[in-house]
Amino acid sequence: MRINNVSSNEYGMEGTTRFDMFDREIQVMMDDAVNIVYAEKCVEHLNSLSYDTVELLCEAALKYCFEFSDDVGIGIPELNEKRDILKYIYPKILIIDEPEDELKIGYHMECDCEWEIEHGLEFTILNDKVLYLGDFNDEGPWQALEHYKEISWNHIYDNYDIFDEELRNKLFNLLQ
Repeated sequence: MRINNVSSNEYGMEGTTRFDMFDREIQVMMDDAVNIVYAEKCVEHLNSLSYDTVELLCEAALKYCFEFSDDVGIGIPELNEKRDILKYIYPKILIIDEPEDELKIGYHMECDCEWEIEHGLEFTILNDKVLYLGDFNDEGPWQALEHYKEISWNHIYDNYDIFDEELRNKLFNLLQ
């Protein structure tokens, strides 16, 4: 996949590309040290996420949505199945940091979401492993695995608490 309209700015390089799963154009931000060939491999990876990876992202996004809704007392979106959560997520920026190892594909994605309008949603991937999904916290892919496991708001590692029994039951049913 190509990155279009590449230009330099004070933060590195930026351009645009297509995120097929969401049928939309997104911005791509790259550190100055990232070469375009590596960046395009990241875009290609993003656009070829496996079924299991998308399922994991949906499960973690559901946990995030339900926990946030429970914490602040807002309603949850209409959801009949796990992948319905994707209707409420709006990818904005694919962020590609300087790779520690160019043989590994690593990136993170900043998204808006309907349940957390202030901090949005972020997911982080290294190769085929989802390392993080939670509010945007600039969690790049090059930390030790333990770093991601210790983040209390990382919904990939079941770090969530839902106290409302009705919400907990609805989430449980969607995750089945």
